[in-house]
Amino acid sequence: MGDWPAAPWSLTASAALSLVVVPRATVPPAARPVTPAGCRPVVLAGRLLTGVALVRYGPPGDLTYDELVVAVLGRCGLRPVVTVTQIWVDSPASRDGARALWGIPKELAAFGALAAAVPASGPAAAEDGPSALVRVRTRARRWLPGRVRLSFATAQRLDGADHRATHRLSARVGGLRSAWDFNPAGPLGHLARRRPLLTLRLAGTLVFGAVNGEAASRAGAGHDTNGG
Repeated sequence: MGDWPAAPWSLTASAALSLVVVPRATVPPAARPVTPAGCRPVVLAGRLLTGVALVRYGPPGDLTYDELVVAVLGRCGLRPVVTVTQIWVDSPASRDGARALWGIPKELAAFGALAAAVPASGPAAAEDGPSALVRVRTRARRWLPGRVRLSFATAQRLDGADHRATHRLSARVGGLRSAWDFNPAGPLGHLARRRPLLTLRLAGTLVFGAVNGEAASRAGAGHDTNGG
């Protein structure tokens, strides 16, 4: 066990999330989804359905940190899954724990002046050395009534090990106007100048690594954390 919380992680999240379609041929090798055997990305007319999110995990929660994540829709057999392709955080515990427990390929980055509650109005930046990966400007619209509750699965392959896990989200959802400014010369250059299909703001709780409402009892190389 490393220096991170045991699974599942209970997190309090505030996020800006956009969905874009990206021609598969434009995705560089380092940003392509790597999946377990039996899983593959969903490709529609040569395009990948890609989500990009800027997230703040705050108190109360098992960890507090900022995150920039890119993921694509896939499937394992007929089961829909998400595969994280690129992700940066500013917490070593989050990076190391997510890699060991769920095969999420987190890297470290320094984040700029995030708004107090992402995605409030104002600039936000994640920086990789001297050049920004992305800056996003947002303007919130009203919340939808009620809360959205859903489960979703991730399917990852990292360092020769396969990982599948199930997670639970309970959140308020609202509309959002966004302007993502990806560095064309950076690792997210394939997302530059692509207009989102949809942008949402979310605020709620994320239980990462939940299995039928219980904690994943095992994690690590070579097996699925949800038995699936």
